[in-house]
Amino acid sequence: MLKTRGRVCQVWMRSLLMATAITLGGLPLGAWADEAPLIEVEGVLELGDETLSDGSLYDLYPFDAEADQTITIEMTSDEFDTYLLLVDADGQTIGENDDISEDNTNSTITITLPETGTYRVVANAFDSTGQGNYSLTVSTDDTAQPPSNGEP
Repeated sequence: MLKTRGRVCQVWMRSLLMATAITLGGLPLGAWADEAPLIEVEGVLELGDETLSDGSLYDLYPFDAEADQTITIEMTSDEFDTYLLLVDADGQTIGENDDISEDNTNSTITITLPETGTYRVVANAFDSTGQGNYSLTVSTDDTAQPPSNGEP
């Protein structure tokens, strides 16, 4: 009987939390778990990958997005200096980033997209010596991680 009461209490509490819409950063608790990033991959830059004119390796990740949608692209690696490019449907570079800061060689781009269409993320190394494992995430406002202090 105690086991059943515990399960009933769990279900009731979950329902209560959702019904009262406890919020974190303006969205219902758990809303971030419901939305998946546009892209979330663990990749490798290695010999045999495509190269840019400077000899640096890259991987290409296309995604579809809407006009006025704000996205954040993050590329991290403990093995090389990352470099990010965002290219529109016409092949024009509309965003790029080398280092997040002087002390952080990972890359990030946050941009509001100008039009609906297919965009391409170029996951790149800063120079021709860059090789190794990396993580890449493309998220929208809806899939951004909740703020750690509970404020928007």
